[in-house]
Amino acid sequence: MLVILIKIFIILDIPLTLFILGRGIRLDRIFFIFYLITFLFASYLLVQPPESQLLHAAVFLLTLDLFWINLFFFPQGKIINDKKIYRKGNIIFLPLLPFPLTLITLFYFDYSPELFKNYFYFSQPLYPTLTLISIVFSLLMLTLGWERMERIHSQLVWEKLFRIGIIMWWIVILFILSRMIYTGDMVSISFFQLLFCLHLFWLIGIYPLMYKKEFLEVRIHPSPQFMGRATQSILILIVLTLFFWFEALSKKWGIPPYSVTMISVLLLAGILLFPLFPFRSFEGIQRILYHHLYLPEQDFALEVSHYLKVMRGEENLEKIIEHLRNRLQIEAAALYRLTKSKENKWNLYLSCPPSDIFPSSLNVLPNEGTKFTNLFLIKKIPLKAREETLGFLLLLGRKNKFRFEEESLIRFWSSTL
Repeated sequence: MLVILIKIFIILDIPLTLFILGRGIRLDRIFFIFYLITFLFASYLLVQPPESQLLHAAVFLLTLDLFWINLFFFPQGKIINDKKIYRKGNIIFLPLLPFPLTLITLFYFDYSPELFKNYFYFSQPLYPTLTLISIVFSLLMLTLGWERMERIHSQLVWEKLFRIGIIMWWIVILFILSRMIYTGDMVSISFFQLLFCLHLFWLIGIYPLMYKKEFLEVRIHPSPQFMGRATQSILILIVLTLFFWFEALSKKWGIPPYSVTMISVLLLAGILLFPLFPFRSFEGIQRILYHHLYLPEQDFALEVSHYLKVMRGEENLEKIIEHLRNRLQIEAAALYRLTKSKENKWNLYLSCPPSDIFPSSLNVLPNEGTKFTNLFLIKKIPLKAREETLGFLLLLGRKNKFRFEEESLIRFWSSTL
């Protein structure tokens, strides 16, 4: 049962690497991804049939993970408001860096676990004193990094609890390793698996921290396209988790293995082909998922830089429409304004890109969904001032409609225009 839980938690933790990378490349995020990948690989080795070489690799990766988590805390100190604390922390932090590296080297060359039934132990290590010193100073380095992070007042309670949980887990695991080295005690492989299972479960807590709190806070929110792909990936991993679960229970329940495989294949096919279904009844479900996972208002954060240029007068109307055309990935856009005359004609004010294919004036504007200058009129946006329509922005291209996030972007910039 414990082995199955570890495999499930490994599968649930794998998408975290994609979510963190989706927030952008930054040094602390890279170190945390290394920490996550290394721990997942060590957990996978630990649930394999007991072998001395596999246990050696798992324990070695564990010491490597201690190095990654220490490096994770180091660059995050840069966001501390008090620069004196940051500099003093570096004076203490940098001299401690060789100790986790020494620990990695020692466990690679000197600590090959010996097996006895369901237990393992370290037989006659060559440098136990140096190993214990390296463990103590590596733990000191970790607690100093955590202490420096605690001085950041912007952290929320749940984020602090998450970090404390990681620190406490490492205190326990390093205490067990120290005792094994110092006394030669044997430790049950099942107990070690339990500790790994608890840490894998704790790492799942990153999901609510990333989307409800400010863990590894993002400068620019990941794009809705990324979120859509990530949602699909999560559903696929859920199906794979169920597949492993039912595969383990199929023999006990008498379910034919091919039935479990067939059901999993059908579910995976349904998830992968879901965006291709032409049925309009699915649009409501898609909209619900979209609004739950990615608020349209967050699109505005991606436009702040350009919007500030507009407010400062650095961008003219043509540049705004060009920006909107590039973001929507359409072929052309044209702005028609109403002339104040008896004819009430719509005169072409500007087009993007500049072209002679658009009529200079129109008595009646074309409707959405019709052909206009050999392009498909996707959307006709009224430009209003005090409830009075002064013009229309025509968006033309080869697709027939915009996505949800593109609609919110259009609403934002049409209000600006």
